[in-house]
Amino acid sequence: DKREDNTIDNIIKSVCLRPDVIEVDVRIYTDPQGNKIPVLAHDADMVGPDCVTVEEVLKLLMGDHPRAGELTENYRTVFIQLDQKETAVAEHVFPLIDELGFPLERVIFPVGTPGTMAEKLTFWKDLSDRGLQIWVTTDPSYYDQIDAYVNRLKSLRIPVVVNMSYKDATPEKTAYLKGLMEGMKLSTETDEGKMIAAIVDLLGDMAKRIT
Repeated sequence: DKREDNTIDNIIKSVCLRPDVIEVDVRIYTDPQGNKIPVLAHDADMVGPDCVTVEEVLKLLMGDHPRAGELTENYRTVFIQLDQKETAVAEHVFPLIDELGFPLERVIFPVGTPGTMAEKLTFWKDLSDRGLQIWVTTDPSYYDQIDAYVNRLKSLRIPVVVNMSYKDATPEKTAYLKGLMEGMKLSTETDEGKMIAAIVDLLGDMAKRIT
C-alpha cells in the first residue's frame, strides 16, 4: 500500500534497519488558507491534510520529534532522498530545509530530466555548492542531449549522479556510459570514481543478462 510507505511508522522502521539512505515521495498540499506545504504522498489523490509533512520527517531525523527516541543512533547521519512527484516541490522544500537548519549534505534530490535541471542551473549550482546531492534520471528520449548537458554541468562544477532504468541497460548504452566516463576523465582512484565505474560495470552485466 503506497499510503503506508510514507508514514512516520515506516520511516522509523526504515531508519532502524541502519540504511545509508531512506527515500520518501513528496508532493505539495495547499491548505484552506492557501499555504503550500510539502507532504509525503506518492500519488496526487493521496494528498490531503492528514499526510505526514516533510517538516515532521526532517525534525524526526534531527531528533526534534516526539518519537525520536524510537530511532537508532544512525538517525543523525542517514541520508534522505526527497523524490519529487510534481515540479513545484523544489521551490517549497528547500526554503523549509534552510528554515529548519537540516544539513543539506544529507539530502539527495532527483531533478528529473536534464531539461528540468537546465531551466534553473544557477539555482541547482547554489544548492550543489552547499552540499546537495543531485540525481538526474535518464531515459532513451533524451540520450542525444546528454553529451552537451554533461559538459555544461562540468563547466559549472556541478556533480551529478545519473540514474538509468534497468530497462534501458543495453550493451550499446552501457558502452556509451563507459565512453562518457573516459571522456570526462573520471579517476577510478577516487572513491567517487570507483563507485561510478562499479555501477557502469554492473549495468553492463545486467544488459548482458537482459539481452
